[in-house]
Amino acid sequence: MRDAASTHHLKRWRNQEYFPIVLVEKDAALGIISRACDECDVPYASCKGYGSVSELRNKVAGHCRSVLADDQVPVVIHLSDHDASGWDMPRNLVEYLDLLVGQKVDVRHIALTLDQIAKGYGAGEPLPPDPVKSTDPRAKKYLQELADRGLEPGAWEMDALSPADLHDVIVDEIKSLRDEDLWQEVEDEEKEQKQAITEMAEQWDVPTWAAFQSLRDDIPVLWRAIVDSESKDRESITKHISDSLLNCKVREG
Repeated sequence: MRDAASTHHLKRWRNQEYFPIVLVEKDAALGIISRACDECDVPYASCKGYGSVSELRNKVAGHCRSVLADDQVPVVIHLSDHDASGWDMPRNLVEYLDLLVGQKVDVRHIALTLDQIAKGYGAGEPLPPDPVKSTDPRAKKYLQELADRGLEPGAWEMDALSPADLHDVIVDEIKSLRDEDLWQEVEDEEKEQKQAITEMAEQWDVPTWAAFQSLRDDIPVLWRAIVDSESKDRESITKHISDSLLNCKVREG
């Protein structure tokens, strides 16, 4: 039962106005993406190229619909290479998600951008380009876009940014969406519940059925966490106490 205190977790975004999800173009970047998202308690997905229909429908659009059902605003934070396909991907993503979700979705493309390319590694030199793939059907429009901006032809991969810079770009965008006071409220509530779990474990090393029955009155904050409709909150406690509860019934029955 003591393990429940360390594993108990409350959803950080449940009382926020916004609830983002991070979408990256390719699986190769998931290691960096996952660390940043786990740090901020945000889901993430990979569209595996120009667009995995199943991933967009099931995970990204599903997240957006769920967030809207909770009266929150979904935000899709998008990262991709800056090449012909990556340049066109945000447009395609917006159109497809709006269709799947049934309303306009806020999609924010944060990497790779021309500003990040121009900044380079901070030494005054832009990121070095790769050749544009002439076989890409979007290459002509992409090259024209670069020319209209007075830029030389080129393509850049997202991982040209350092892992630390990419991590910071993601975390900064996520944090811009959250209310820090509300975030702290959830952290304080989780701390209170963890303390209640610890006190319960110390009080009932050999629990009785009557002890569990009195839990609602003795430690109401813990009881609320157990019966809360949010399964993630509930499972982190109940999976640790269910065996003890069953054993109590067997011994006293």
